[in-house]
Amino acid sequence: MRHLSLNRPTIIELGCYDAKTIEFLDCVPETYLGLDANWEGGLDAGRLKWKDLSNVELRSCRRPEDIPAAQKPFDVGVCMETLEHVPPDFVEPYLKRLSEVINGHLFITVPIERGLVFLLKHGLKRILGMKDDPFAQGEFFNCVIGKLDKVARREHKGFDDRVLVHQIEKYFDIVNVSGVFPGLPIASMNLTIGIVARTRNPQV
Repeated sequence: MRHLSLNRPTIIELGCYDAKTIEFLDCVPETYLGLDANWEGGLDAGRLKWKDLSNVELRSCRRPEDIPAAQKPFDVGVCMETLEHVPPDFVEPYLKRLSEVINGHLFITVPIERGLVFLLKHGLKRILGMKDDPFAQGEFFNCVIGKLDKVARREHKGFDDRVLVHQIEKYFDIVNVSGVFPGLPIASMNLTIGIVARTRNPQV
């Protein structure tokens, strides 16, 4: 956060699980609001883990309208490995709501589920007999050639990072899209990509 000149930022994280992101910050946030559906008990674990920190609040969030109004906009939004699990009809409402409560940057990470990366990842699962999403006839091939509009969505299955970028652009300005893991220079050749966006006309 220091490269954004934020020494004590206010942070909102969607899909926070147990708020483990706090451990990786290079500064102490002024306030941290973590939101999660708590499907796997992450919020419960986080509330216990951070119970001694008065600046950390964790709330249940299962719909866009569960994001509370902010008396003061957050400096930073975080959404890591979450939007691919969100029902497709909820993605834009979540982004719109985040744009209303953030005045600054939004950091998002999502997987690549198309092309050579998809073929290697899911092809290996088939070879090794590992559990994978069921693909109807033609869906696997369409994922390989990037025609994800012809693939039925089910969390990771059929998730299209390109569509997400366009959705983000409706509410934020895109700063950068780049590979996170393993960090290859061509974004689509990574297992995970990072999207950095910022609010339009931020108020100083």
